[in-house]
Amino acid sequence: MKTEFPQIEQLPVWSKYDWKKEPAFHSIILSDIAREMVNWAKKGDYVNVKRLMDYMESAFINGSFAVQAYLGTDFTVSILETKEKEVRDKIKSLMGPETTYAYKLNLNGYREPN
Repeated sequence: MKTEFPQIEQLPVWSKYDWKKEPAFHSIILSDIAREMVNWAKKGDYVNVKRLMDYMESAFINGSFAVQAYLGTDFTVSILETKEKEVRDKIKSLMGPETTYAYKLNLNGYREPN
């Protein structure tokens, strides 16, 4: 992922946590990646938002159960928590079917801010 999206490689989360030794940090990393993507959307960079959403959709389809679980909770919940409704709705419109399904499942336990 870091090679596909160099701006993600610059996130402090990679050096802040030893994600190779502690799998629980993966949830923090995915949340930070989602928040970074939201920042791209706020700047109008929907080309990279769409590319990342396609990447995540592929991970939902081809990833292990553990990968799907992290994506379905941490990544999608961070999008769900986006305060700017227009930004959140645009990101949702770029989700593939599996990502959309995970997002909608999260609405059973989480609420969009507005």
